[in-house]
Amino acid sequence: GKLKFWADSCPENFLHKYLLIEAEINRISGKLPEAIDFYDKAIESAKENEFIQNEAIANELLARVYYEKGQKKLTSIYLMDACYAFIKWGANTKVKKLIKDFPRILEKLYVDHLLDSDFLNNTTSSSTGSFHLDFLSILKSAQIISGEINLEKLLKKLIDVVIENAGAERGILVLEKEGELFIEAEGQVDNVTTIETILLNDEHKVSSSIINYVARTHESVVLKDANTDEIFINDNYILKYQPKSILCIPIINKRKLIGVLYLENNLTTGAFTPDRIEVLKLLSSQMAVSIENALLYTNLNDVTEDLRVTNDKLENYNQTLEVLSNTKKFNNL
Repeated sequence: GKLKFWADSCPENFLHKYLLIEAEINRISGKLPEAIDFYDKAIESAKENEFIQNEAIANELLARVYYEKGQKKLTSIYLMDACYAFIKWGANTKVKKLIKDFPRILEKLYVDHLLDSDFLNNTTSSSTGSFHLDFLSILKSAQIISGEINLEKLLKKLIDVVIENAGAERGILVLEKEGELFIEAEGQVDNVTTIETILLNDEHKVSSSIINYVARTHESVVLKDANTDEIFINDNYILKYQPKSILCIPIINKRKLIGVLYLENNLTTGAFTPDRIEVLKLLSSQMAVSIENALLYTNLNDVTEDLRVTNDKLENYNQTLEVLSNTKKFNNL
């Protein structure tokens, strides 16, 4: 009753929840056609309103329905959509659990790349290009990122993972701090990575106008050939260095800008394909969470060190008071 009322009053926040519950009620009641329809509508509503976790859950539940019905192709479609949504949400352990639950379907399809064209062309899945991606490789990259809490080590791993997955020659990670943008890490394809905090400005060898645009709008910029792009063709960096392919994407967590990834490939135009961009977008959610965790850990260590120094000073002060007290007693004898 209440959920239906909320769904009618505010469909953006509650409709997908109502539809998902209706799907489950119909599934339990044995009304599978009705349940499947509700699941599909729940997925569409959750996706449209960016409730990634519920989109993932609805896809998984519908995949399990099709699995019980013996429809393996439809099971595969919804399982993969569930996996991608869980990865974007940062729930890597859940993806590992799905791989364990459905090893023959997931590992066969996405390790050996045995998808056939009929399967691709007749899908009703919402993630049209995602079948070409090696999601196990994405999961591995996400785990590398999520497993590091030391900020400096994390930034190096981030650059390495990003350059490898994007097919970039060069990558730069910019973080936002108190309204300012700082270059924190820069890497090359030969794995030479520099970790250094530098305020973003026009002097550094990077397009600061593109980075500022992405930071301001929270939208990605993809330039197949930077020298012919109409929007940034007068950018000072582009005019001076004439780079070819540029990709710049925001790193966002809960609608808050954490940083910006800036990538270049100067060997060829159109280096950053839709598949590569999709991979980075999937990984960017995990990047945001990992960076925030590492920053919190660094700040906690700083606070702990400050407390230790303060405690040492207090101990020294108490020792001094004790010495003075004893000296006074001695003089009074």
